[in-house]
Amino acid sequence: MKPLNNRFKFLLKIVLITIILIILLVSLWAAYIAYRSDEAPDAGRDAFYARSIVAVPDNQNIAVAISGINAPTRGDIIEHGRFVINTYSKAKSSEISNAIIAKKNEIRLTSNRNELMCWISDLYDNSPAHCADEARIRTLLSENKLLLNRYALIQTLPHSQGVIKNVATILDVNDLLAAEIKLDVKNKKSEAAYAKWINNQRFIDRAIALHGGIVNRGLFVSIYGISLDTLEFMLFESPDMIKQHGDELLTLLEPVGLEKYNIKGMLKIEHQSSQQHVIQMHLASKEIYPEYIANREYRAQLNFLKEAQKNPFNYEESENKLYEQYYYIGGNARTLDWLNPLSSVLSKLSVNGVLRGFTFIKSMHSKNSLAKLLNLKIKIHQQNISDAYIQAFLNSAGSEYFNPFTNKPMRWDAVNRVLVCDKPNSDKRPVEVRL
Repeated sequence: MKPLNNRFKFLLKIVLITIILIILLVSLWAAYIAYRSDEAPDAGRDAFYARSIVAVPDNQNIAVAISGINAPTRGDIIEHGRFVINTYSKAKSSEISNAIIAKKNEIRLTSNRNELMCWISDLYDNSPAHCADEARIRTLLSENKLLLNRYALIQTLPHSQGVIKNVATILDVNDLLAAEIKLDVKNKKSEAAYAKWINNQRFIDRAIALHGGIVNRGLFVSIYGISLDTLEFMLFESPDMIKQHGDELLTLLEPVGLEKYNIKGMLKIEHQSSQQHVIQMHLASKEIYPEYIANREYRAQLNFLKEAQKNPFNYEESENKLYEQYYYIGGNARTLDWLNPLSSVLSKLSVNGVLRGFTFIKSMHSKNSLAKLLNLKIKIHQQNISDAYIQAFLNSAGSEYFNPFTNKPMRWDAVNRVLVCDKPNSDKRPVEVRL
């Protein structure tokens, strides 16, 4: 029995040594996590995010005015906008904020969105049960005159700073404005319609390039689409507008890339917001390292910007590559930095929204495509190009007019007489402009 006892003692000794080594390693790992210092900023990171921060007075601030557009009838939209923004920043939840703001008796658009959608796009149901008729539109214009007047004031403001808190109302007001413009066109008031449209379009072009996060940028990309759809209707129903305003429209619709949307500026704002939360968490827990998280967010955004410049046809591949290869958590422990696990998880969560942003970028390309097609339509009318030569004209228009989804010329559908920007591998309808 003695050899067996010796063997047992030897195995027990090995087990004890192993346990001691594991405890020692875990202790060293825990001590490293607890006492390690934060990283230095990546080279170029601070320069990438640097921006001149100039305080914008509330009475010049688009974000404040939009946030306050629902002010009570005799209220001031700037004062109310500041109240709304401050309420959301101080309250513990959006439910509490909404309850506080509701006590102010805000005005609301006297319409449900369904009855206006058929005036925005032919994609929506035009049946009488859902679509407002002309008499109803006139009623809505009268009932909501104050909101439209307030929006006209907002169009004159030069700057924007902060997060817009009233996205839904501005979308609704733009729906109603589009209906008003189309009603003017139907009633042969083309110049009045054009004046309303051009004022709004110039405002959108200015606002869409200003610094703002995803919420602000998403709002203006959406109303840019509404505005371009409205112009398509105007030019189709009233071709004389091309004679009167064609040259001005060609300048306004000049082909541009994603630089129109100031994506880098949007990422700066998102980074700034993210870092504010990270620093607050760092103050509560010394195991969270702001510079570590900021470095990884910076790397993620650089990769995103690089992939966003590629053909949108490849965005699904780009998204999967960025998400899985660099920032995927999904139960795969190997993707975590186990020397800094908490900050590693937080850094991945902080970039997840950005890396899922390719759908948003596709929407920007679609809006650009519609602007290109409208520009081409105007040139076709101005040059009096016959149907038989339109495809040849599109082929020779230049690469700046190409379909961004295929990098090929736009397509002429002679049967339906529409200029087409096809979107491959998409269940959505192509972008079209009637000639």
